[in-house]
Amino acid sequence: MPTEHVVACLDHRASLRREALPIRAVPATSSFTGFGRERPSPIHVVRRIALIAGAYVIVAPCEIPRIRDDRSSQRRVRSADRSFNCDAGGISMSERIHAVVIGGTSGIGRHVAESFAGRGCDVVITGRTEDRAKGVAGEIGGHTRGLGLDLTIPEQIPVALADVYKVDRLVLTALERDHNTVRDYRPADATRMLTMKLIGYTTVIHTLAARMSADSSAVLLGGLASHRPYPGSTTVTTANGGISALVRTLVTELAPIRFNVLHPSLVADTPYWSDKPQACEAVKERTPTKRLVTMQDCTEAIMFLLENRSVNGVNLSIDGGELLI
Repeated sequence: MPTEHVVACLDHRASLRREALPIRAVPATSSFTGFGRERPSPIHVVRRIALIAGAYVIVAPCEIPRIRDDRSSQRRVRSADRSFNCDAGGISMSERIHAVVIGGTSGIGRHVAESFAGRGCDVVITGRTEDRAKGVAGEIGGHTRGLGLDLTIPEQIPVALADVYKVDRLVLTALERDHNTVRDYRPADATRMLTMKLIGYTTVIHTLAARMSADSSAVLLGGLASHRPYPGSTTVTTANGGISALVRTLVTELAPIRFNVLHPSLVADTPYWSDKPQACEAVKERTPTKRLVTMQDCTEAIMFLLENRSVNGVNLSIDGGELLI
């Protein structure tokens, strides 16, 4: 009866390697589950993948030979690890994560797209013009391509996304600025923004829903103006409030696909806010953490919402505690 197991470990960027490590004796008719339990199973079958210290570990009876040379085993392990790193050697296009970032040519959207590309994922970014989107896609590099998409013209969205065949992760970050008050209301400007944010976002999801799987997930970008209006935020507050409500119907109508919303406070290093030091300082002073939200903060929050399989229908605010003041 064997008293050793072969542990095959694939970390985020290392290749598959084999080590023979002593582990407590387990009967040949049992398999180690990784959680302190045993159950009967055939001796030559790998039965469990456990996440230990950030790496996927396969525990199998030591009679199983040549793990390094078993390409099918490597593919299975890499597939399990896709959400952490798509860039392991030998992964085919069909095995990589397919991410779509609507509004991925600048700001938070571009930062998210760069994160996906850095992991080796297949990434589609959209911008208002095809030339702009393709140019930014070239700058991001990796498996990134750009498409022209104007959310203010919803009728054109299905055509623009026609050659997007698979969507594992969908991030909608496109936005429109509109300084509009009730007393000096400009309906045309409000209509453009609300069309882009509410009808445009919904049309994108409608178009891509059939290309998403039960394991797919999406994040929509809102904003704290829905909770903390400011002078001139009438349309922005309305749009972000609409996004907060929209996620509920997306979760119920398109289950089991997961949908969540991120509501960041002022994001200091975005192109829009980086040259407005007075506004940034005012928000920083009233924030308990005495620091402003960054694009990196937003990207990390988006990845959490995309990858945690128990998070669904959540409106997540990241503001350093600003709403408490």
